[in-house]
Amino acid sequence: MSEDKSLDLIGVGRLAKAIPAAAWKRAVETACLTFERVMAPLAETTGGIGRLIAAKFDRLVAAEKVIVAKTTEDAERKALESGLPRNPEINQLVILKVIEHAQEQADLNIRELWSNLLAREMTSGQVHPEI
Repeated sequence: MSEDKSLDLIGVGRLAKAIPAAAWKRAVETACLTFERVMAPLAETTGGIGRLIAAKFDRLVAAEKVIVAKTTEDAERKALESGLPRNPEINQLVILKVIEHAQEQADLNIRELWSNLLAREMTSGQVHPEI
């Protein structure tokens, strides 16, 4: 029998309410710093698209920021662990798609796929944005 690894959004909402406000604020601030750290090198080379990515992240609600930051952090870790050289020309549309879809994804396995996709774009750069 396989283990259910999906995320119950109602349960997450209840859990978020149970977390003290100061701790939740710290978690969101950490998520924002993580996202900024991972995306800063990419945003610097893309001009307007980089600002669009930052604005898209800024408009997310706190829980979505935590999810997207975790997804991008996982992607960065996977890219580093792969040993492959970094892709100097990352397709920013792929990053936008990852943000759009990871933010609403409650299933941990699907979020893992989004981080894999982003890690692949960070290294080989062979991801088509329509995927």
